Amino acid sequence: MELSRFKRILIQVFLLPVVALLVMAGALYLDIQGSNTTVNLIQQSDERITQATLAAKLILDEESGLRGYQTTGFWSPTPGHNPP
Repeated sequence: MELSRFKRILIQVFLLPVVALLVMAGALYLDIQGSNTTVNLIQQSDERITQATLAAKLILDEESGLRGYQTTGFWSPTPGHNPP
């Protein structure tokens, strides 16, 4: 076997799979970075949804308190406080 042919076969057997592995690793890294960005956006959206839900609950509690005041004439600023 010629030395040049042996080197070529050696390159095909070892170098090409290593290069392919590095290319795949780079593609995987980019994909993971994109996934991390998406997860961060989802977490931010979840925080905003939680804040909006809390605001809606507080508005509902305020409206309920106002309706109770209009009905009874007693304002209860704390939940569970009974009129005298």
